[in-house]
Amino acid sequence: MASKQDLRKQFLQMRDQLPTDDLKVQSEALSQHLLNWAKTQNFEQIAAFQSFHQEPLIDSFLSHFSPEQLYFPVVQASRGHMDFYRFDHKQSSQINRYGIKEPSITHENKMSPNPSTLILIPALAFDRQGYRLGYGAGYYDRFLKDAPGVRVGICLEQFLIDKLPRDAHDLPVQHLATERQFYRQVPFLA
Repeated sequence: MASKQDLRKQFLQMRDQLPTDDLKVQSEALSQHLLNWAKTQNFEQIAAFQSFHQEPLIDSFLSHFSPEQLYFPVVQASRGHMDFYRFDHKQSSQINRYGIKEPSITHENKMSPNPSTLILIPALAFDRQGYRLGYGAGYYDRFLKDAPGVRVGICLEQFLIDKLPRDAHDLPVQHLATERQFYRQVPFLA
């Protein structure tokens, strides 16, 4: 099996070759599958993300929820830590070291995950057992370790593979949304 580092290079190259128009069309289909499922649930809050480096675009999904329900990651690289915060339009936002817009850190805007939190998790790839291949910094792994909620992986179907290498600290997602369908249980079938 290829190493995580080799797989990261491979999947980043695949992403770079994905035409922008295809990404938009596939992202819209993914968002619709995710929305159809989410409408049957009762989520109080959503730990979302802003697309980075050709990740699926989930803005159309997020547009169906109130801004008070939406939280976005703030990376504290010096601590190797990530938490989720709401954007407060009264306060300024900042651009992090990866070029991603982040909400301001305030106590009242910080998310406290609970069992009715939907946690949307991007990745370079997922395997059929629900494990993810991230960028390697471990922010999601550390966040998910103590965060209750429903974990949903977000990726395009071409980035769903049979098996990824994994470490003891890796946690699988419970569900997966792709442009083809919403996978409700592990293992995710082809």
